[in-house]
Amino acid sequence: MSQEYNPIPRNVMFTEFLQLLEEDGLPASHLETVRKIFAEITQQVNEFGPERGALLALAEAHSPFYRDLKAEKDFISGVLNMPIFFHGVLNMPIFFHG
Repeated sequence: MSQEYNPIPRNVMFTEFLQLLEEDGLPASHLETVRKIFAEITQQVNEFGPERGALLALAEAHSPFYRDLKAEKDFISGVLNMPIFFHGVLNMPIFFHG
């Protein structure tokens, strides 16, 4: 059975996004913050669309922890708003560093 290339972006699982952040070297303290936010969001949804702003909107809607962030909110907002692209035969999500 062969894998076909699919240029249409698919939804992203929260576990995939966390893995991307870990591979990208996000510091442990920020990873823990993102995990807390995802724990609240995933009580409502299990995946999100790859379009810019989708994950940030979910954090605003479903994460009181995110809404209450103070000092690191701008940084975490940037992390949650990073563009996601899909690459390769398996249509895997990747970050774009411009």
